[in-house]
Amino acid sequence: MKRIHLLLLALLALFAGYPFRAAAEETFRDRVVVIPVGEDSLTSKQSFGFMNRILKRAQEEQARAVIFDLNTPGGLAWETSEMMMKSIQPLTIPTYAYVNPRAMSAGALISAACDKIYMAPVSSIGAAGIITSSGEEMDPVMRKKAESAFWAFTRSVVTEKGYRPEVVKAMMIPSDQEQQFGPVKL
Repeated sequence: MKRIHLLLLALLALFAGYPFRAAAEETFRDRVVVIPVGEDSLTSKQSFGFMNRILKRAQEEQARAVIFDLNTPGGLAWETSEMMMKSIQPLTIPTYAYVNPRAMSAGALISAACDKIYMAPVSSIGAAGIITSSGEEMDPVMRKKAESAFWAFTRSVVTEKGYRPEVVKAMMIPSDQEQQFGPVKL
């Protein structure tokens, strides 16, 4: 039994670095590039830098498509908007979001920047309202400014992709009734 464990560890050690070498040495040409977006992926500026470099490389090397495999509670708002407008929107290769199982907040906005959105059978997307990094309540004037700015760029990207802007807006900006009375119960 001990020999089997040692053999498995040796094989794991041998192949552990293979995907990283293959990604660096092989071309993306005619390949489908999958970008996993996990729990912490959208909370790190370094992760955004990495994803932006992958998108640029996929475009330059003429990948067949890019798939964002999303399971995220969200993340950094400004970095998400940059990626939507400067990295995803200009791509000429197809982009797909796969909500697996959740694309909340910044993940929902990345999905809306893709050409098509697919969802796992039990999944959720939304809750893209702007919050402070500390979770504190925003000053009403600052909230209106932030919502206005984010809605402006999001509306242009969503419209260009052929999605219904009012659906994405509902994810981002609570209705007046909800602001006055709290969430509306069905």
